[in-house]
Amino acid sequence: MRNMNGYWVDENNNRWNKNYYTELQAKKYSDSLIDCFGCFGCRDCRDCRGCTDCFGCRGCRGCFGCFGCTDCFGCRGCLDCTDCRDCRDCRDCFGCLDCTDCFGCTDCFGCRDCTDCRGCFGCFGCRDCRDCRDCFGCTDCRDCFGCLDCTDCRGCRDCIHCIGCVHCTTCDQCRDCEHCTVCTLCNDCIDCKWCTYCINCVACRDCRNCRNCIICINCINYTNQNKNQCKKESEEEI
Repeated sequence: MRNMNGYWVDENNNRWNKNYYTELQAKKYSDSLIDCFGCFGCRDCRDCRGCTDCFGCRGCRGCFGCFGCTDCFGCRGCLDCTDCRDCRDCRDCFGCLDCTDCFGCTDCFGCRDCTDCRGCFGCFGCRDCRDCRDCFGCTDCRDCFGCLDCTDCRGCRDCIHCIGCVHCTTCDQCRDCEHCTVCTLCNDCIDCKWCTYCINCVACRDCRNCRNCIICINCINYTNQNKNQCKKESEEEI
């Protein structure tokens, strides 16, 4: 173990900052690296090159702060990832930035075309997500918030232009949805409730300013070509 320029350096040019590691610690961590070269502050890794502050990784290149990853390249802060390429094709990664084609990622930012992600922010074109927010163009998601142009989702909230969703709430300009509530400018929806400015909907209830809807119940200020289509709840049983 050599002392060079503020680092403890082993024979494979792996380094540990003297401000954070004693020589004894550096030797211990050096022994835990198998066939790793040019890494900084890593331990318990194998066959890695040029990584920094990683733990328990295998076959990675140029990663930073990862744990338990395999065959990754250029990732940051990933957890149990496999075959990443700049956070691409990850599995079960955590806290990534701009992942692409990942599966099961969590708390990431700017995911693209991922599947089964959770709690991410600013996703684009993902599928089967849950609890994400401010996403664009996602499909088949659950319980997302503040998205734009999502399709076939369930339980989304405060979205714009969602299409074909079920149980969306407080959305704007949703279309072809079912059981939406407290939305604005619903269009061609079914069984919406407490919405405003519904257009061409079916079986809306307790809404305001409906237009050209069918079988409205208890709606206020509706405009309809066939006024008999809208009625009070007391008339429903007649």
